[in-house]
Amino acid sequence: MKKKEIEILLSKLERIKKPKIKLEQYSTPTYIVSDILFKAFMNGDIKGKVICDLGCGNGIFGIGAKILGAKEVIFVDRDKKAIEIAKENCRKLKLSGCKFINKDVIDLKTKCQTSFSNPPYGIQSKEYEKFTSAIPKISNVSYVLLPAGREFGKIIGRYRIKIPRMFHFHEKKEYEFFVECFLKREN
Repeated sequence: MKKKEIEILLSKLERIKKPKIKLEQYSTPTYIVSDILFKAFMNGDIKGKVICDLGCGNGIFGIGAKILGAKEVIFVDRDKKAIEIAKENCRKLKLSGCKFINKDVIDLKTKCQTSFSNPPYGIQSKEYEKFTSAIPKISNVSYVLLPAGREFGKIIGRYRIKIPRMFHFHEKKEYEFFVECFLKREN
């Protein structure tokens, strides 16, 4: 499957309709997800691997990884509604080899080979540091999307994100900021 085909397919997934402020549930744009997934695929980090989609939301990273040949995908989110949406998206696409865990990432005991995450950025809560510190304990290879200027590993992509007014405290019609995708390999 081509990158553009994955992007189009992922754009049709059900989204979280009422995102929670505390969990910083902003949807990851499909063009960013498809780009990161294809980089991971070309690096040999998806096909035949056990993948974790950490803080999965609607399951966009995990679903894309499964379509690209992941052996198994473990969807993890502490929000029960997010897990339900990820399950429904997988069901609609008739994906097998999917496991769903309704748990906070910091409490996860499961291990995988590769993980993908767009964690909370620490703007509305202090979850960022706990979340990112748990990632290396879960996976050998991590692809993590963070605000520009943070550090986590090797930068493999820079992206501009536009977020529409979603919450009561948003004053502008749209917010624009830059994020970077980090690749971290544990030895």
